[in-house]
Amino acid sequence: LQLQLCFCYLGRLLPTLAARGQPATAIAASRAQQQLHSLALPPLLQHPLPGPSSLPLQPLRWQQCRLKSRHSSTKGRAGHSPSSQAATDDDEESDDEDEAGSDADTEFDELSDPFYASDVSLCDKFKVQSFTCKSLRAAKLASLGTGLSKSKVDQLCLLGRMYINGQKTIKKGAACGIGDSVSIAMSFQDDLAMVKQVRLLHGRVLPTGSYRIVLRCWKQPFMLRLAS
Repeated sequence: LQLQLCFCYLGRLLPTLAARGQPATAIAASRAQQQLHSLALPPLLQHPLPGPSSLPLQPLRWQQCRLKSRHSSTKGRAGHSPSSQAATDDDEESDDEDEAGSDADTEFDELSDPFYASDVSLCDKFKVQSFTCKSLRAAKLASLGTGLSKSKVDQLCLLGRMYINGQKTIKKGAACGIGDSVSIAMSFQDDLAMVKQVRLLHGRVLPTGSYRIVLRCWKQPFMLRLAS
């Protein structure tokens, strides 16, 4: 910028000096112009800063993120009905249970089982399994040992198809003790019923308050005479 200003000033001054006929001044002016040409430019002028057009352009990368809202979960919790809450409680209870069952508890001695002979005379196609549950309700034991769902057992109980020790009951919450049998009638034929059955053989209370029980399970239906 300074050089341009100097050149502009000299360009205006030289014609004026030449017109006045002052050769000495013109010579001095030409020498000054040569000296200006011989001057070294500052580093800033030799290497000017790059303009916007010379800068490398890099594409912007947008990162997508998903924000989780608690509105839907709060709405779902607020809309729970008593029936759905009861179903949730049942599901939470089933999470603490050994639904698949396992081998008989080591504390249970099958050789001293007083019900073995009578049970074999009914049907010898059974299996002895251990379960963990929070209560000894009849419907709970039937659901664990027969493989039927809780809703199915409750439905059959309301229809009068659940029997405790051969006696009909509609109380699915009836408590059972050691030696009690729970039968679920799947169908009837004359005075006989096709049933699935369980028998409570052994039980003990765990430190958590739950029960570790041993059931004899007839998952395959068999014919049994029940009280009317």
